[in-house]
Amino acid sequence: MESFRIIGVIWFSRTFATSLLGRPAHGFLPPLRQIRADSLSRYRLAVGDIVCVRTGELGRHALVEPEHAGRLFGTALLRLRPRSPVDSRYLAHYLSHPAVRDWIGRSATGSAVPTVSTRMLGTLPVVVPPPEIQQSAADVLDALNQKIDVHDEISRTTAELRDTLLPLLATGSIRPSVIKPAG
Repeated sequence: MESFRIIGVIWFSRTFATSLLGRPAHGFLPPLRQIRADSLSRYRLAVGDIVCVRTGELGRHALVEPEHAGRLFGTALLRLRPRSPVDSRYLAHYLSHPAVRDWIGRSATGSAVPTVSTRMLGTLPVVVPPPEIQQSAADVLDALNQKIDVHDEISRTTAELRDTLLPLLATGSIRPSVIKPAG
């Protein structure tokens, strides 16, 4: 489930790519002047593009949403632009599958820092069902990812509550009411 939403930035830095995508990250490059950005039009993202980490923690990627179209991506990322009959949402989920992530890891080059290229990703075997099946699968997997996100947030919040309560309970600042289990 390593699919993330892109947060609002103009240029993706290596720091952003590492924490990819949708989590706060520091170290962004400052916004580019429009004149310079216009000269980099081939690096503009479009809705449905998928950006992937090029080096390091391979397999992390994000689907470009409408609010991020037109943004630029940096050299730490690769852009995939699926064409018909491949649905972008389906491909983003496909790239998250453990077997696919394993294939990417085994196919990467470099011994110290694993690296992928668009050429290598172009050799990835992709199961491409009919478009309606891809869309249905993406809908189901999107719903499951939303549930995972909610459960992750519940887990984080519960851990924070535990960590906050421990010192208060240990010092007697608060006293819990004891509830005996039924039965």
